[in-house]
Amino acid sequence: MKLTPFYQIRANLNNQPTVSKTHKNCSISYCGLDSFTLKNNTNTNALNTLDKYCAEYFSAPKNKLQDKRDFEKWAKEKFYEISDLNLYYSKFEPDNIDRISRLDDWKEYLKKRHLDKNPSRALLILNSITSKLSANNHEQPPIFNSEILNNVIRYMEENQQPAINPSFQKSFLKLYENTLRHLAISGESTVGKTDTAWVTIPSKQNDKSHFSQNLIKLKILSNHGWCTKATHTSTYLNDYDCSIFVQNGTPKLIILSQDKQIKKIQCGIDNSIISYKYADEIKNFIENENLILNRYEEKMLSDAMSRKQNFIRLQNLLKDDIQNNNQLNIFNKTGIETKINTDGTLTISHYAQPDSGFTFKDLGIDENRLLKNVREIQGNADFIRSGATIANELKRIGKDANFMYSKFKSLNNLEYIGGLANFLEANNLKILPKLTHIGEKIAINSNIEIPLMKNLNKLYF
Repeated sequence: MKLTPFYQIRANLNNQPTVSKTHKNCSISYCGLDSFTLKNNTNTNALNTLDKYCAEYFSAPKNKLQDKRDFEKWAKEKFYEISDLNLYYSKFEPDNIDRISRLDDWKEYLKKRHLDKNPSRALLILNSITSKLSANNHEQPPIFNSEILNNVIRYMEENQQPAINPSFQKSFLKLYENTLRHLAISGESTVGKTDTAWVTIPSKQNDKSHFSQNLIKLKILSNHGWCTKATHTSTYLNDYDCSIFVQNGTPKLIILSQDKQIKKIQCGIDNSIISYKYADEIKNFIENENLILNRYEEKMLSDAMSRKQNFIRLQNLLKDDIQNNNQLNIFNKTGIETKINTDGTLTISHYAQPDSGFTFKDLGIDENRLLKNVREIQGNADFIRSGATIANELKRIGKDANFMYSKFKSLNNLEYIGGLANFLEANNLKILPKLTHIGEKIAINSNIEIPLMKNLNKLYF
């Protein structure tokens, strides 16, 4: 169930269709208003708030913004452009069965029921469920449910206060997925409610008559990084009871068991570590359900309990340094050696989270501030679980650089990587403007530009 950090990637994918996900930053916040709620607008041909947000997000031509009819015609054309299913095939063939089938359900319903009434909304909803899909990942769009879709739309229309997250797409997707999970857990489709609960889905051996329904339930309640989300759902549920812990509407961990014997415990996308956050939760569940740990999983749980104590120790040790933003002490106390350069910048020995089971963010440390004046990382730099978004002082990484799943938006001065470079699923990063050297191979999203390196093909895995 673990995702491989380095894929063989896109030297042979140049002929596959791709969809551009790059839009300029949209400054208009969606506030829940659309054509059904802007009743005081006296100009019926003027764009409403949702239209304006959509127009800026997709960089609509200026000549389409003066008349609502012209804009709606453009929005419909854009909908058909991004609804081409050929754009979304994964190179991992088993993923395409669920991915394309689900997308087709969304496409057809939006086209028939919403596109003519509200082209902006239909376009933005389709964008929200396709934005994470690429040829190089295992992501799946959510399972389609028309009742929940319409409930979420109604909820967003009725709640006219500005959203905490200004993006319509993010707000919609979060509400939809949380409501879909709430329905799977409680049988209710009320929008805005989230659940914290253990849910056990019985195997085919233990509940053959409801196997089809249970397959759908497992897909809905699975974390995005789990194979039970789509690819191997049937394989696992044929033999194993699947117990999932959902916290505030989000799946956090899964336990696979057979005849009370635990076969696997997985937190997030990593199947080799149990987070310290859930050590007590797992221990209590195992005891309450009379489950039996195998030797490997028992060690994982024991390590998680020890990691919890280490977290508490480190949190107390760093309390004053975190409060005072003592960068040198934080690095040194987490095992990262430092050297102050003549210009006041820092060189550090390597970069990684303080523990394999918790992060700087968990400790309350702002990684942007921690990395603010770091110019060089001499050894390996692992940002896979990092919360940092900017490191514009960073010029050089001496060995391997792992930015997979990182949140970085800006690495504007990075010039040199001495070893392997992994930028897969670094979805916020658009350009590496000064990078001129990679010592070994590179794995990278197709939409990340490296303008100063002209012969990247020979470096692809």
